[in-house]
Amino acid sequence: MPQRRNIAATKPVAPWIVAALVATLLMSCIPTARGALLSLWQLDETSGTTAANSITGGFDGTLNGGPLWTWDGRQGQVLWVDGGDDYVNAGGIPPINTGDDFSVAFWARSEQGASNNVVLGNRYGGANNSWGKFTTRAFEWHPNNTNNHVDYADIPENQWIHHAVVKDGAAMTYYRDGVASGTATATVDMPQLPFYMGGDAGGERWRGRLNDVALFDQTLTPAEIQTIAGGDFSAFGVAYTPTPKETAMIDTFDGSAVDPAKWRVIDKGLESFVDGGYNAPTVVAGTLTIDGTTSHSYWAGKTLASQAAFDVPVDGEVRFDVDRVSLSGSGTARRSSMWMYQDQDHFLHFAQNIGESGWQYNAANQSPTGGGVNLSRADSLDGDGGNHPMALVHDGSFVKMFVDGRWVGSQAANFDGDFHVLLSAQGRQAGDTVSAVFDNAAVSTRTYTGLYDDFNSGSIDPAKWNVIQKGLENEGSFSGNLAAAVQDGELVFQGNTGSQYWYGVTLKSVETFAVEGGRMFSVDRDALDRGGASAVRSSVWLWADDEHWLMFGQNLGENGWQYNYRDGGSGPGSGGGVNIGAFDALDGDGGTHEMMLVFHAEDDGLTIDMLLDGQLGATQQFDNWGDLDYHLMLSGMPRASGDTVLAAFDNVQMWTVPEPGTVTLLALGIVGLLCFVRRRPTR
Repeated sequence: MPQRRNIAATKPVAPWIVAALVATLLMSCIPTARGALLSLWQLDETSGTTAANSITGGFDGTLNGGPLWTWDGRQGQVLWVDGGDDYVNAGGIPPINTGDDFSVAFWARSEQGASNNVVLGNRYGGANNSWGKFTTRAFEWHPNNTNNHVDYADIPENQWIHHAVVKDGAAMTYYRDGVASGTATATVDMPQLPFYMGGDAGGERWRGRLNDVALFDQTLTPAEIQTIAGGDFSAFGVAYTPTPKETAMIDTFDGSAVDPAKWRVIDKGLESFVDGGYNAPTVVAGTLTIDGTTSHSYWAGKTLASQAAFDVPVDGEVRFDVDRVSLSGSGTARRSSMWMYQDQDHFLHFAQNIGESGWQYNAANQSPTGGGVNLSRADSLDGDGGNHPMALVHDGSFVKMFVDGRWVGSQAANFDGDFHVLLSAQGRQAGDTVSAVFDNAAVSTRTYTGLYDDFNSGSIDPAKWNVIQKGLENEGSFSGNLAAAVQDGELVFQGNTGSQYWYGVTLKSVETFAVEGGRMFSVDRDALDRGGASAVRSSVWLWADDEHWLMFGQNLGENGWQYNYRDGGSGPGSGGGVNIGAFDALDGDGGTHEMMLVFHAEDDGLTIDMLLDGQLGATQQFDNWGDLDYHLMLSGMPRASGDTVLAAFDNVQMWTVPEPGTVTLLALGIVGLLCFVRRRPTR
């Protein structure tokens, strides 16, 4: 399964978003009507010096000084500024008079104590000594050299907190995690101001992490604040993926020692609970090292056990991620291990065993000691002691194991609530040495919504799916052994067709969906493996009939991530399809990715958006689909007779896209920087 944003709001994909306002800080602006969401920086980029604005035509932020895009176990992809020379130039905010409505909201994790440094806003560059800034002490609203500050309790360090200030006419209210926590009154009009993230261009730099920064030209209600804090901006025209993660624990090992608030250090190995003579675990340069020479046979270990215990939510899962940076040592054998552990009769232990059997697992209800169960899908990595992300995902029925983002096996679970997560280094027998290095440990939960199939029933549900023999270019019988089955909580297409080209097996939803409004369909594509010299596909379709459909998939071996479609008599219904350039870097990645199709049917036509891991890759317009109902389909298919495919899927969901409000946006441009003219919205 992929590392997802825990609060997953995608880039704008809906055709109802018209444009953003553009004007200048250098000249006066013409009053213009517009929608409520002025700017949204979701800060989910992975590289580059641009922070994209999710409002079409909005001002993209420019990174200065070297802020870092980083993964956070609580928030997903976020932006980190260092408190030194880092800041983001995000354009400006409009003049805001005393009677105007306005709101700003964002997530922040401060790594500084109380100070006057700029988390968001400005300190310099405003006319007549004017500024507006969030700090860790107060929201400083200082129009025309007048103090209208909102005071609040100092923001604590190293905690993710959602902040919002709403201005309802002259009344300003600060909300911390959705709770009103400070008020003030605006007494003087505020001129237009520069807008920065992480510090002003002129100084006052802050250190910490930011996510989902949003500006509105209306007063947000408490209910709206709670909704956007969950990453849902759909009421303002930004598509939403309602599968948020909630992180229960995150440790990037950036300190100088093991954090006692998060971990206990214990003597525990797979077979022994004795002091095995190992060194005390150390935290240096952002990594955890567990090492030493064992004095005990067999499989004693040194282990970090989480202080917190975890539970699998109803209709959801618990996920434990860690980067296993390295495994080295000498002697007969050594292990680096991650566990979900309730007690000695209820656990799963997932490890690399260099010297014996490579990647394997042990469970209380399956080979609880000794060599364990081999994970053959990771055999090529058995002796590789390098960097490999590992994950365990417990969905209440199975614990699933992932290496390098690819599903490699599952085990039926015999535990759920009140289990701990563990990290270990172990040597096999006395005299063996081991050094296991870890980084970025995180525990998170996800709860599913909408129509849902987790494939935990043990078989394909005939009330939900019909199994048909259908591929991209051919349908009907074939001579090979390709079949679809449910295996250990995954839907797996495996085998060959013995025929060419692009025969396949497909699950077709029993339910049909009417062409009206909008719907989202998502699925976790957990693995795609290719056997043979040619190519294989894993695909998700929206299909009405042979002349009206779209198929989004990965063609592993040829052109990578692409789509094919038919719209009446037009469209590439076969062959290579349309390349999705935004996903080119992942063309050869057969690992876990969340695939999504978003279907929009509105007065101005029908479109289907294609997203991978929350990122919009392509949109296809349909002019001849009409009012045909359609099915959701999932496929695995090999290209040629000698090719063998393994395509694994999990967690299919469907839900209705919330109807957006009407958004009217007019643009006026003169020179370079933003300037918005306010109107008090009718409510």
